[in-house]
Amino acid sequence: MKHHNPSNEPVTEHLDAIGRALGRIPSGLFVIAAHNEGKDQTMLASWIQQCSFQPPRLSIALAQGRGIGALLETGQDFTLSILPEGRKDLLSRFGKVNELPFEGILHTRRGKGGAATIDEACAWFLCRSAGFQGAGDHDLLIADILDGECGPEIQGQPQRPAIHLRSSGLRY
Repeated sequence: MKHHNPSNEPVTEHLDAIGRALGRIPSGLFVIAAHNEGKDQTMLASWIQQCSFQPPRLSIALAQGRGIGALLETGQDFTLSILPEGRKDLLSRFGKVNELPFEGILHTRRGKGGAATIDEACAWFLCRSAGFQGAGDHDLLIADILDGECGPEIQGQPQRPAIHLRSSGLRY
């Protein structure tokens, strides 16, 4: 059934269908990390996309009020690690607040601030904020890519990134 809505406002009775459709949009799973005053701040993220060829840039949607967002807004260098498929251990580690998120895993410090990347990631990027824009209940961070590299191959093949689908695109 097609829905026509000339007002461009979401129609409440269609929200469930909209949510199911949004949930089919695939996204990767990523760890954003910053290092400030001797401490690592990390978050698990999924709404990340390349948004420019020249200069190379990423767009990152951050829920408003996320602590790491305030730090990134200051222009602090940060890293983004693309999680490989099948690594539930990394999902559980970075999916919750952890005082020592990189303890016990191989990682490398990068950039001026010393933000960490996960050595076993599919790929990593060193980034810096190029600006923030409000986008509903999230803020959209545009990030300049300062450096980046693919992670280790497994049996001579590039690792496959973790892909995330949700049952509803209206909630995590």
